[in-house]
Amino acid sequence: MKLAIFFLDAIRFQDLNLTVTPFLGKMAAQGTSGPLETLLAYEGLAATLFTGTFPSEHGIWTRYYRDPEGSPFKWIRPLVPILSRIDSRSPRAGKPLRYGLMRLSNSMAGISYFPGIDDVPLGELAHMGVSLKRNLFEPGCFGRTPSLFDILRMSDISFHYFDHGVFDSDSDVQQRAISSRSTPDVSVVRFVDLDTASHTYGLGTPTMLESLKRTDLLVGRLVSEWRRRNPDLTVLCFADHGMVPVENTINVEKSLREAGFHPSHDFGMFLDSTMARFWGESATLSRIRTHLEGIDSGNLLSQDDLSRYHLPISPYWGDLIYLSSPGVVISPNFFDRAGKVRAMHGYDPATPGLDTIAILDDPQRNKPNRLDHVRMIDILPTALDLLGLHIPSYCHGKSMVNA
Repeated sequence: MKLAIFFLDAIRFQDLNLTVTPFLGKMAAQGTSGPLETLLAYEGLAATLFTGTFPSEHGIWTRYYRDPEGSPFKWIRPLVPILSRIDSRSPRAGKPLRYGLMRLSNSMAGISYFPGIDDVPLGELAHMGVSLKRNLFEPGCFGRTPSLFDILRMSDISFHYFDHGVFDSDSDVQQRAISSRSTPDVSVVRFVDLDTASHTYGLGTPTMLESLKRTDLLVGRLVSEWRRRNPDLTVLCFADHGMVPVENTINVEKSLREAGFHPSHDFGMFLDSTMARFWGESATLSRIRTHLEGIDSGNLLSQDDLSRYHLPISPYWGDLIYLSSPGVVISPNFFDRAGKVRAMHGYDPATPGLDTIAILDDPQRNKPNRLDHVRMIDILPTALDLLGLHIPSYCHGKSMVNA
């Protein structure tokens, strides 16, 4: 059989309809579909989707973690004062500098995955490791936990993976996919432009809706062309998260400085869009905890919270972790200095609007089947079931086939 897998970004389940997303909506109506529950994770989302295990098992959660000894960027520490001055002058100077530093550091460390150009302060970056060191399709991308692509290789099943380069658009990816003359058993396509449009312009805006319609159109064009070549093509389509509107911001760094704390000097700090993570001496962390408990824009994660969210429990990720409330963004953060994000994810997964989509469209066995709930750990078992492959014992999810 032939299987096409579409890994989309930032489609909310509530936005799936025959008006705005006619192709995806039709596939959902005629096949098996349901809301897909996201996770409180960033890089850990792809790892869960393609391994069928939670971050607590595969060990990947956020893009960066604290690892002073193993950091691929540690070589820049003596240069941080000079590089930081260049970086802070203007985006025109900072972006090329950061691009060069990332590329050189990755090359020196043997890291093939390039996530993009982030705004992590160089002094903090020099102490951070990166959770993904290989591209999703490369062998051992998720460490010791085999991915879908590892299993396909071991099973001698051919595949082709179409994804973005640093400066690509979804249209570029679609054009490469539709122009490919190869006929692998499995084709995997990733589209991400909707995520950028949602973050930048906000939910329900003309630009965001146009991006959503275009995502639907690109999927439809590819499926139509591939089914022209192979009418029995099965399609598995899913996304990684939904979005909620940003209603407020919190300046964690300013709040700490006004309270007499000195980030980066007295303790380590990483500001994700929705989380503030800290490393340091217990006495300092205790004072930070007390300060953060007085801020009503979020809450500190306990060990029970980490377990409930299926997250890895390790000092690498943070000795102290503050999660902002739904709709609240930490601004500025280490991915967005300007603070102009209009929609965000990375909150408690139960937050309305964060559910995304899971669709299985199989011409050989189609009948409308609405599922109440699909989990991210169900995606890999579904793909393996469709291909007639054994589902590993470490996968705790269930196939959507015949669900």
